[in-house]
Amino acid sequence: SRQRVRSAIINSGFDFPVKKIILNLSPADIKKDGSYYDLPIALSILAASDQIRCGIFKESCFIGELSLDGSINPVKGLISMAEKARGMDKKFFFVPYEIANQASFISGVSIVACKSLVETVKVLTGGEKIEKFICKDKDKNITNRNHQYNLDFKDVKGQLKAKRALEIAVSGRHNIMLIGPPGSGKTMLAQRTVSIMPDLNLEECIEVTKIYSLYKKYVNHLIQERPFRNPHHTISRVGLVGGGINPIPGEISMAHRGLLFLDEFSQFPKNFIEDLRQPLENKKVVITRNHLSCSFPCNFMLIVATNPCYCGYFGDESRKCICSLREVRKFWKKMSGPIIDRIDMRVTVARLKEIKEA
Repeated sequence: SRQRVRSAIINSGFDFPVKKIILNLSPADIKKDGSYYDLPIALSILAASDQIRCGIFKESCFIGELSLDGSINPVKGLISMAEKARGMDKKFFFVPYEIANQASFISGVSIVACKSLVETVKVLTGGEKIEKFICKDKDKNITNRNHQYNLDFKDVKGQLKAKRALEIAVSGRHNIMLIGPPGSGKTMLAQRTVSIMPDLNLEECIEVTKIYSLYKKYVNHLIQERPFRNPHHTISRVGLVGGGINPIPGEISMAHRGLLFLDEFSQFPKNFIEDLRQPLENKKVVITRNHLSCSFPCNFMLIVATNPCYCGYFGDESRKCICSLREVRKFWKKMSGPIIDRIDMRVTVARLKEIKEA
């Protein structure tokens, strides 16, 4: 980021010191990654070279990536940083303008939204009133919401037994397995289940938004809808559970406070299925690497859908199963006892009979 900060300072109309500059990023034992510190580094250089004087430096925090022209770009994990700033008793937190709204509901610290390095300097030096740039908590009132999901549970016709089972599962947050032949409506039912789940409260909205802000930069609002995640069975282990060199949340954490749907459950690799044991029990997953350990929440409701055998028609009334009893047993052996034990409900979804019009 050295050249990026230098270009941003010069293109913003300031002088870059022609001498050796040493920056101390403490604590030194933690590896620094990304462009999070561009804005604070640039402001530190300007303050150390006496180009700006400000009385609120000690009671402020700064975060943001700088472009070559001095504009401030979004960064990941803003809510967590805002909560840390509040914990350090800071009064102001200067953040990128584009994502300021996601942290606007954090009480105890004023979120100052700035578009560029020049604008930030004007606010700090009194050239502009700071109140003008403080982001108000627009998202604080989350009551009386009426979310419109793309798919609605009321659209499902028939399958009364499966629908009743899903209603019971949602009311008690029970994990459920849907077993049935192809075309019985398992996927359709699961995809619409999120529409009958209760709304998130403010605390849950904060938790979900915090996770999504770690996953992508451009989250400019408080997420108020229950997450629904439906990963394909070819997903990687890191993609499902989380991880990487610098750990990021996986699909099980992205489904926190929402619904995780694993379609064609039998097609997932056995070790992936076994990886769900601890998260389902502890409601969190701990990713440990050489230099750090991260804990991500994963309190989700699990829906899995599977065929009853390899051909998919074991027990079906309209089509004969071609699998032997040995093959059926082999099919179910892929799912271990501890995993089956963590799935509270198992429901058979039969194919509906076709109604021929006269």
